[in-house]
Amino acid sequence: MPFNGSGTFTRVYNWVTDKLNSVPITASRMETEDNGFAAGLSNCVTRDGQGTMSADFAPDADATRNLGTGVLRWKNLNLSGTATIGGSSTAALFQTFSGTTSLANNTPGVVKVLSGYGVYLVSATINTSNDATNYNASAIYSMVGTDFAKVTTLQSAARMSISTTGNGGSTNVAITQNSGTPQFVNWVITRIA
Repeated sequence: MPFNGSGTFTRVYNWVTDKLNSVPITASRMETEDNGFAAGLSNCVTRDGQGTMSADFAPDADATRNLGTGVLRWKNLNLSGTATIGGSSTAALFQTFSGTTSLANNTPGVVKVLSGYGVYLVSATINTSNDATNYNASAIYSMVGTDFAKVTTLQSAARMSISTTGNGGSTNVAITQNSGTPQFVNWVITRIA
């Protein structure tokens, strides 16, 4: 194999050494060397997408590739960080947790507890209403350890909101509905990064 398992291309022959040792250039030695080049090139990822990844890709062995400063470093963007939803459920990338919870009017109701690392899409709607203007809310939250912050509100609803509160190293995701009466609320939390 032309690559040594650590990403270094290794040649079969050294033509300078062969010249110093009076080893003649032969068709079979050239063929072996050229086949090594072909195998090495065939194992590369191409810019136009012809050669795609066949294994997980870590751009730096210790995950510290500098993509910027502070929290924008590769180590903090790497998707291998552990995230949990609901205390014992580990949240894999693009894993979704959903449910229906009965919520009192104008009182935040905790629907899930998050901890660890991740970026989450949180959405909620009242079970019995098709009124998207008033009752469909969604937002994206970022969590790094015990720090949890709203990144953006995707859809603001006049009578429904999503909020978070700290809970000793984890974060409560709460939904508030203002319909005037208790309602069943459908919610979905998806880890997106």
